[in-house]
Amino acid sequence: MHTSFLEKYFFIDSKKSSLFCCLYTPTEMNNSTIDFGIIFFNPVFEAAELLHTFYANTARHFAQKHSLLALRFDYFGQGDSQGNFKDATIKTWIENGLDAIQYLKKIGVKSLFLVGFDFGANIATHVAAQLTKEKIRLILVNPILDINKRLKQYLRSNITNQITKYGKVCFTRQDLVKSLSSGGRISVEGYPVSNKFYNGLCSLNFDNINFSSSAVEIDFILLDKRGIYKEFPVIDKYCDLFHKQGVNATLHKEKINNFWIDKAVYQPENEQVWNQLLYSIK
Repeated sequence: MHTSFLEKYFFIDSKKSSLFCCLYTPTEMNNSTIDFGIIFFNPVFEAAELLHTFYANTARHFAQKHSLLALRFDYFGQGDSQGNFKDATIKTWIENGLDAIQYLKKIGVKSLFLVGFDFGANIATHVAAQLTKEKIRLILVNPILDINKRLKQYLRSNITNQITKYGKVCFTRQDLVKSLSSGGRISVEGYPVSNKFYNGLCSLNFDNINFSSSAVEIDFILLDKRGIYKEFPVIDKYCDLFHKQGVNATLHKEKINNFWIDKAVYQPENEQVWNQLLYSIK
């Protein structure tokens, strides 16, 4: 099935700044027929740049072929939103997510599907934990479960760039952490990261999540081309944890590359991933 849709670009107010948004609306919809809407949560750094096109293509595909309303937005200091990345914090980004959700509610959306890949999944989860009455389904694709490991990879990328640029290591991992602690900033994949932002990433774990709303459902989706799924036991543990909170949490596995972390296998469109997301949505 194909249907026409509107692709509308605009800004919304959030934390005394303006967030860039793009709304994909099937033309057959009106406010009385918007049962649910999808909102995409960006990850951080280079992964956000790679997923930008994938998110846009996914939203268009959903609107055109499945008559689904979807919203993309950029956090403060990211993409086309107002602000400077060096002043961004994870707390502000979570508030941005809440404001984007409020926009969807204002136009009549009743049920929400929060979709996040990579660190975007973690941010979406922390946003959902602050909602009290909304009917929500979280669709979390390869969330970051070992945050310390990922942060070490970011620091390692800084060191690799030093070697490429200067032919030697000028600042060790310990030097970089010390610089952050003393109020300095370090470069991660070309982004100026402050101690406040770095610590915000550290806080995006699932251990301290308590959902206020009883109308939350979670679909974890693990993509692994090798079919090993190392994260399975950890996600299984979180499923049990959320079940105790009265939250229905399930796990799905697919033999697909997590294509957004490697430019060599990046795909701006992926029918298998779209079908898995649609399975969770419908």
